[in-house]
Amino acid sequence: MTAFNESCKPILRVNNLSIQYDNINGPIKVIRDLSFSLKKKEVLGIVGESGSGKTTLVVSLLGMLPPGGQVVDGDIIFKDRSIANLSKAEKRSYRGKSIAMIFQEPGSTLNPVRRIGAQFIETLCCHFPITKTEARERAIDMLSKMSLPNPDMVINYFPFQLSGGMKQRVAIAMAMALEPDILIADEPTSALDVTVQAQIIEEMQKLSDKFSTSIILITHNMGVVAHMADRIGVMYTGQMVELGAKHEIINKPKHPYTRSLLTSVPIINNSKNKKLFSIKGQPPDFLHLPIGCTFAPRCNLADRTCNSKPPFPVELTADYTVFCHKVETSRKVYREAAAI
Repeated sequence: MTAFNESCKPILRVNNLSIQYDNINGPIKVIRDLSFSLKKKEVLGIVGESGSGKTTLVVSLLGMLPPGGQVVDGDIIFKDRSIANLSKAEKRSYRGKSIAMIFQEPGSTLNPVRRIGAQFIETLCCHFPITKTEARERAIDMLSKMSLPNPDMVINYFPFQLSGGMKQRVAIAMAMALEPDILIADEPTSALDVTVQAQIIEEMQKLSDKFSTSIILITHNMGVVAHMADRIGVMYTGQMVELGAKHEIINKPKHPYTRSLLTSVPIINNSKNKKLFSIKGQPPDFLHLPIGCTFAPRCNLADRTCNSKPPFPVELTADYTVFCHKVETSRKVYREAAAI
């Protein structure tokens, strides 16, 4: 029983987090009262339109908010320790080793004027008490696990000598070589062809299984998140508007925004020849957010309540939360649309 409780205990808890950036027109709160947890070896997929706050959220977990950005409320708890407001030295102690990140563009990770091996060895020696020779052997082994051909040669290359897919594999290998407790993957398969996407997803899953790593996956690709994630969080204007088990989110979404995202995905060989749905309008400006629900101006179900009062979280189960005044109506509309 004790072992079971330990495995179910969250390794990461984000409690009522709010983040703002300084701006000449006044502070802009880009993350608002956001909460979620992450269990050991769990894959949490986070989806939403560009500008919804996904990347700001995950870089805050690493203590890497850009100048002007700051946590103004709430807390981030990693292994029962608050990490929201640590010193620079304290952040370096867990960044990379405990929480690692794969950036969307591998060029953001790799130094273009240094060989792959030099960067890999430096990273390993900074976090482990090993020699450069041992670090080189570990780097070659990790590159081999990422199915890179001739890893003993790749380690001597400069980044420009590698394709986009190969650079992304190197970035993943460097992150996973530190055996982090949490791996954050920000659009790890964007701009890559479908075959390479599938290979990278497979390698991430293998390495996660090997090291019992939890993964936070940021993506626009609903196919990727449907394949990899255990739970899905849907973000809109800095809030997690819906959070629940993958099968529930994909098959029975409760929030109109989630339903709109899913019905916007093209279906190959659509026998019903239905017109592809698109969400009307644009996400609101963070400086001028609507008084009520921020999705109300784009929602077909919105009424006077939606436009005048912000929704409170509705906890449908212990693991399922949705911010919406129209949970039951949305559920009915989805069922009717799916039956057409």
